[in-house]
Amino acid sequence: MRIRKEDVIIIGGGLAGLTTAFILKKQGINALVLESSDRLGGRIFTKSRNNLSFELGATWVFEDKHLRKLINELDLDLVPQYLQGDALIKYDPSMEIQKSPTKALMGGAVYHKVKGGTGSIIHALVSHLNQDRISLGSKVEQIAYINDQLEIRLVDGTRLYTKKLVLALPPAVIASQINLTPKLDQHNLMSETHIWMGESAKFTIFLKEDRWKSKRLSGFAFSNYGLIREIQDHTIGTEKIPGLLGFLNLSERWLKDEDQRQQLVVQELQELFGISESDVLGYADFLWNEHFIDDKRRNLNQSLVPHHNNGHPFYQEPHFDGRLFFAGAETSAKNPGYMEGAVLSAYRTAELLLADLG
Repeated sequence: MRIRKEDVIIIGGGLAGLTTAFILKKQGINALVLESSDRLGGRIFTKSRNNLSFELGATWVFEDKHLRKLINELDLDLVPQYLQGDALIKYDPSMEIQKSPTKALMGGAVYHKVKGGTGSIIHALVSHLNQDRISLGSKVEQIAYINDQLEIRLVDGTRLYTKKLVLALPPAVIASQINLTPKLDQHNLMSETHIWMGESAKFTIFLKEDRWKSKRLSGFAFSNYGLIREIQDHTIGTEKIPGLLGFLNLSERWLKDEDQRQQLVVQELQELFGISESDVLGYADFLWNEHFIDDKRRNLNQSLVPHHNNGHPFYQEPHFDGRLFFAGAETSAKNPGYMEGAVLSAYRTAELLLADLG
């Protein structure tokens, strides 16, 4: 059994956890980041394959002051989402596909994507951290507040001790996967906190040629039926490789195999834009609704409305006599459940922690 002591430990290598580590590092504090999976980013997931960037997680940057500040500090660029032309709307299988000006449909909103994919934020944050202070595959099973310090037990038997701990995970994941003792006041609140994107499924598809802009279409489409729920243009790179990304409507009747989902997506894109299987350069999807599940394979968001208990005051203050802090998109009082909320939570948590450390 390995035993180590650390000044500050952050559990969770997503946007909130890594941004917290980034802020602390600038103040001379090298926190240890523990991530249970084999990759960093959390719900930011830009999957690279054959020189294509499949955006399968958080994508869009809106008028997000703090997120934009971070992106600028990391010397990254934003590109506007393509919204020129008409959007297509599938109301009902018995009705013809309708057209509507995209900008009007979006209420005039202007928003952006990160050049190179949202994963560029994660790569840039990591580049500013000490690599030996990031531990992948480090799954925490128990946290105990004992003798004025926190004991963290990993599934591999490692025991870590710290005076300051940041939980940068969705609260429902904490409640489902980590034994926290003693139980906090309002402990059950965590399992009743909605996970952003927790019931979603996202896909990206790249094509040999664009079959929408030449028809004065934006690539945006919305459907009340079928596998595709919503799609938008995702043309990328200097070569301007045409692509689309969006959300899948995964009810029980849809097939669970990715190849079969690709076939169904292409069939629907044939109806929308005239796209065929021979046009496809690459396809990938990720089922977040099957990622956030409990030990009985039930989705953690079951019976919860979107953003339920997000930004609750419980998450704003330290616990265990100022030893334990919450961070993450769901914990932010402003813009909860989005990338902006995740970044805001990191600034809030780092400020509380730094004030306490003096």
